[in-house]
Amino acid sequence: FGSVLSTFTVEAWYYLNSLPAVNTVQCFVTQIYTSIAPANKINFSLGFNGTDGTGAYDGKINGGFYDGTWRLTAGFTPVVNTWYQCAITYDGTTIIQYTNGAQENTKTPAAPNIGSSTSKNFLMRRWDDVNFVDGRLSIVRIYDRALSSNEIKTNYHCTKTRYGLT
Repeated sequence: FGSVLSTFTVEAWYYLNSLPAVNTVQCFVTQIYTSIAPANKINFSLGFNGTDGTGAYDGKINGGFYDGTWRLTAGFTPVVNTWYQCAITYDGTTIIQYTNGAQENTKTPAAPNIGSSTSKNFLMRRWDDVNFVDGRLSIVRIYDRALSSNEIKTNYHCTKTRYGLT
């Protein structure tokens, strides 16, 4: 996507061979942070983004956006050698994180200023970290609206058998 998404859903199916090393921030899908106007914004990011507000490594998979401050969900601690579907939605007010079709947690950022500094996306790593995610990325879906809980579940149930999930 090359434009600002005021609402969005980002979904990814992933499999981890190992967890990232401490103090690395690797993503499944994220925009590239640049200083190009409007500067200091990332429309969406899904992966090991770090702790809400600071972006400091915490070993959890979460999602959200950056508007001068990280606006992220609390996250989910994955297990290696397992397929997962992870999705984040943003409806203009609340970020919701889902794992395997089930809602994990929510975040309602105060006075967000969502935007985008680029039309470029990275897969399996962040723009500022040379380390790639050690695993597989199978499906990435980016929508220009917040999918409903039922739509997230439908995506999960329509695809899960491909990965041996029941």
